[in-house]
Amino acid sequence: MERTVERDSGFEGSGRALRDRLTRFVAVGEVGVLLALIVLVAFFYIIEPAFLSERNIRAILRVVSFIGIIAIGQTILLVNGEFDLSVGAVAGLSAVCSAKLMTALALPVPLALIGGVLVGAGIGLVNGLVVVKLKIPAFIQTLGMLFIGQGLIQVVTNGYPVYPLPPVITDIGYACKRVIKYFSQCHAAFLETNYDDVMLDNGNYPYHLKKRIRGEKGHLSNKQALELFKKYRPSFMSHLFLSHLSQNNNSPELVEELFSQHAEGVKMIVASRHKETAVYQINAEGDHLTQHYSVQPSQMEFLF
Repeated sequence: MERTVERDSGFEGSGRALRDRLTRFVAVGEVGVLLALIVLVAFFYIIEPAFLSERNIRAILRVVSFIGIIAIGQTILLVNGEFDLSVGAVAGLSAVCSAKLMTALALPVPLALIGGVLVGAGIGLVNGLVVVKLKIPAFIQTLGMLFIGQGLIQVVTNGYPVYPLPPVITDIGYACKRVIKYFSQCHAAFLETNYDDVMLDNGNYPYHLKKRIRGEKGHLSNKQALELFKKYRPSFMSHLFLSHLSQNNNSPELVEELFSQHAEGVKMIVASRHKETAVYQINAEGDHLTQHYSVQPSQMEFLF
């Protein structure tokens, strides 16, 4: 009888210890976030098993990389009991400053990118000095910098997109291995069809400009784009947006006629130079158009 009582007491003590450990574990704030993440991943995996495929995980990591870099800095602040409300505006300001350095000052792309990083670092330094040296609460300082950053973005851009960016940013040049790799993974894609060979040959562009357009740092011709599409189009591709057509060396009718002969079920959309293209929603399987509507100019405004 005594042994039974001792055994029961031992079980009760072990159960109490286990409950205490679980209570302490759940009391850690980060555990709730991790549990919520696990539940969300499980939910989306049940709905679509491809959610945890290698390709989808890589795509998610690429999409969140920008936010992830900002989150690293925020994590350091939170660990030290501070926070920064201005990161979104500062990131936007750094981006438009880099774009302006590329366009207005014609700086090389690496220098322009370094300039944007220095702008963000400089603003961070100002925030840090004001909070640490002047003892201004981080909430007040970074909230004020948030609105300053938004205002400076409007000053730098006048409310318009920054363009034209250097060719190395916008022009494909030729279908390299990376272009082929990612094109073959797309349910839908924008593909440059800049010029027609005959129209470029017979056009009034000087020889050096024609040579640059055809070069590895230039543009894709209709023929090159079609070859890329025919050879590396994935079976699940549903939409192809043919874009960046030259006004002098190409025509929408020519591009549409050329690609429609080889569409094989892929919907071809020629992007206009003069008006916005309709908005398309591509479903996960990529086998049909699930939604199609015209975009209004107000829907195209970017808010920072």
